[in-house]
Amino acid sequence: MRSNRQSPPPSSPFCLASDQEEKVKDQEKQLLKKAAVSELVLAHSPKEVLGVPTLPRTTQVVFEYHSGRAFTQLCKPWDLYGVTGNRAQILPRWPQECEVIPEDIHHIDWAPASPEPLCSSVKTSKSSENSEGQEGTLVFDSQQAGQHYFSGSRIKRSVSSLSQASVSLSGPDDTTLLFEGRFESGNLLKAHKVGEFDYELTLRNDLYSVKDTQWFYFQVKNMRAGVHYRFTITNMLKANSLYKHGQKPLFYSEQKAQSVGVGWHRVGQDVSYYYNGRVHLGKPCYSLSWTLLFPFDRDVCYFAHCYPYTYTKLWSHLSEIERNPRCSCFCKIRILCRSLAENLVPVVTITNPNRDEEALSKPAVVLSARIHPGETNSSWVMKGILDFLLSESPDAALLRDMFVFKLLPMLNPDGVIVGNYRCSLTGRDLNRSYRSVLRDSFPSVWATRQLMKSSLSRAVGSKCSAEKRALVEWPSGDWVSLTALLWRLPSVAPQLVSCQREGTHFNTQDLEMLGTLLCDTLLDYCDPDRTKVGICGYNTCLREIQEMLRKNMPMTADSVCKNLVMNTSQIKSCKKKYFNPEKRETSQGSPETGNGPSDMMLITSQPLHIAGIGTGKWNFT
Repeated sequence: MRSNRQSPPPSSPFCLASDQEEKVKDQEKQLLKKAAVSELVLAHSPKEVLGVPTLPRTTQVVFEYHSGRAFTQLCKPWDLYGVTGNRAQILPRWPQECEVIPEDIHHIDWAPASPEPLCSSVKTSKSSENSEGQEGTLVFDSQQAGQHYFSGSRIKRSVSSLSQASVSLSGPDDTTLLFEGRFESGNLLKAHKVGEFDYELTLRNDLYSVKDTQWFYFQVKNMRAGVHYRFTITNMLKANSLYKHGQKPLFYSEQKAQSVGVGWHRVGQDVSYYYNGRVHLGKPCYSLSWTLLFPFDRDVCYFAHCYPYTYTKLWSHLSEIERNPRCSCFCKIRILCRSLAENLVPVVTITNPNRDEEALSKPAVVLSARIHPGETNSSWVMKGILDFLLSESPDAALLRDMFVFKLLPMLNPDGVIVGNYRCSLTGRDLNRSYRSVLRDSFPSVWATRQLMKSSLSRAVGSKCSAEKRALVEWPSGDWVSLTALLWRLPSVAPQLVSCQREGTHFNTQDLEMLGTLLCDTLLDYCDPDRTKVGICGYNTCLREIQEMLRKNMPMTADSVCKNLVMNTSQIKSCKKKYFNPEKRETSQGSPETGNGPSDMMLITSQPLHIAGIGTGKWNFT
């Protein structure tokens, strides 16, 4: 059926011009109408609300009223800072010259049913069967000729740009192991085959530095079951190590995980840790050597120094928390800052909602982890703290009522991603940079310092000092130590937590339990009984622990507790030293042992990484 409407001929220019004029007139009428409505609204709107001038209508500015006064602040951008709906935001970013394999590495969470024993006999000299020092064949080399300082970051590239680091196998009967360390938190520089089943390994120094080798985490393929393999890491730099006291390396088998559900566990026979005669930067080098039998043929296996806890695993845990509707009313996940490589540094705030007056009077507890990337145990302890505080336990609810918790689960995400042991991408130890004025070089510690200042502005403040002693000031003016024993003495922590565990390794459940015990310690100081507060309460707890140690470690009890005794003058000294924001002191400490106050270091010299700012040398893709 034909339409009754007659359209003008397309060839008529006069008709087209008239249509355009009508459209312009309609647009002008709409603009005039909107302007008239706006003038009418402004004419009838109040000039002030509670003494505050009115602002144009916006959804970004909100008002909060305290004691009759109005305060303006930006609305919290939930979608921007959430993690569930912004997957691309939390992908790990790498230095642009780093090569990364495309596969994502995942491990199951598992803990042994019974504690794993330490190695019964540890050698402190080279074994006669060890082929270390012999000329071998290079079978893996991840050495990359790139810049010596950080210049930009990116998300990992596709497989097309990945170079071959391992040797090619000559055939199916070739038994050469295939190594890989170019994945998140991985660390392996080179591997030499010095015997048929004997391999000498070299770890990579912390990126953009020439020191700090202790953390290792690498992949092995193409093994044969039932054969004794020997691995020797030749460039350890610590003279004293837990490997001298019976610690074994961690091992993970993908086939074992799939078939029987076994994850990371301790392995190794003939474990030895000894000086190998080499020197690096004037310091002696040490070797860690062990042997083992692989359980399966042609498996995919991993070795690690401690239980890995990656940046991706952290955000997976935080995403689960954010998706939990029960936790949303008392837990908020926000971004403290971005790291040098533009990775997110999260801060988790946990507290029960209160009225405004009560919320302002709550003491703040600030806890941080992973400022040293290789100290993965701290992430598992932090996980225990998070899980306990978010649980339905009455004790957890009481802690949320009493405190505002600010948890910083990963202060050095860049170092964690690239597999560093102590440093960030500046090539410096962030735990020696709390007094630095270079915000662009050390963004996470600078932001942490600002967070601590805001926490200290409350009536009750908290601060974790360089010696990892948590001090809290109560309204009475007393200062108490919360975690000195757990954090200052990691070598005796197993005996302090459970004396029945002497001679065994910690697993991830034990480390998470430490986080729960830390929360339990806070509950003790919520007790109305004031004998637990102050120097008297501290020394009372110390005497109880000393008595417990005497029953199980009589030779070391006195020497252990001697370091922990604090008198009133020492408490006042700590208060003056660590809680005076105006005080600027410098103190030198050993970069390997961590001696000396880390937050007293004043760093004003500019790292090479920052030289590119403002010159166009930085590149973030």
